[in-house]
Amino acid sequence: MFYAVFPTSEDLLSQSVSDKKALSLSIDDMNSLYQEIGSDTRVRVNITDITSEPQSALAAVELLHASGIHMVLGHFTGAQIEAIKPYADSQDILILSVGSSATSLSIADDNILRFNPDDSNQAEVITSLLNYYTIGDITLAPVQTGGNAFFILPGMSIAAGLASFGFAIFFNTPVSVLPWCVICGMSARLVREAGLYSGFDPFLSIFIGMTCATLLAAVIGRYAHVPEVILAVIAGIPMVPGLAMIQGLQGMFTIAHVGTSPSDAALLYSMQQMLFAIV
Repeated sequence: MFYAVFPTSEDLLSQSVSDKKALSLSIDDMNSLYQEIGSDTRVRVNITDITSEPQSALAAVELLHASGIHMVLGHFTGAQIEAIKPYADSQDILILSVGSSATSLSIADDNILRFNPDDSNQAEVITSLLNYYTIGDITLAPVQTGGNAFFILPGMSIAAGLASFGFAIFFNTPVSVLPWCVICGMSARLVREAGLYSGFDPFLSIFIGMTCATLLAAVIGRYAHVPEVILAVIAGIPMVPGLAMIQGLQGMFTIAHVGTSPSDAALLYSMQQMLFAIV
């Protein structure tokens, strides 16, 4: 008999369902093996539901231990393991965890056995995978889970304006055009972030943001006698992985230069960077 503990709270429910399914498949495999070898032994599981609170996990372990159980399998978070660990160590209860990955809980010779590697090992694996697939440019995308839009949206807009200013300098844009580049970049990002904050699809939000920026660039272009395409392109660059887009555009500009005969490698690299930025 296996005794397992799984959370039923909404924030961990999807992982709990996956873990329960994996456990069920494992038990079916073990019982099939026992049947094939002619053994009457069968494996069963007793599941206890808990919440995501640390004290709920500790109470479940204490209750199982009071029934004479000395090994508990469960999906435990790092906070739950911290709450369970002193009791498990003192009562010699083996805790098999599939949820916690905190490096601080990697303690030798304790009663916590975690099947998944801790965060330090995961970082090494991610680095190895990036090297294996020759991925050198990484764009970090902050996940916004709430907050006051009154402060968040202007901040993101200002950041995009600064990015547009930097990209405009990089492309040797005339000084008189720089303020208009900043305005278009801020506008595009403001509309995009407003769409994301309102729950729109990310691609739809980018499309709406770039549409607004393009229309604004057309108006500014006629008023300030500035090529609209410069304003629109620079406003759009902060919306995608910036470094890849810069390298791709730089390669394309070099290839398009009169008298330049690009190599196949240069053409392939430029196309690769552009596709990486777009995808």
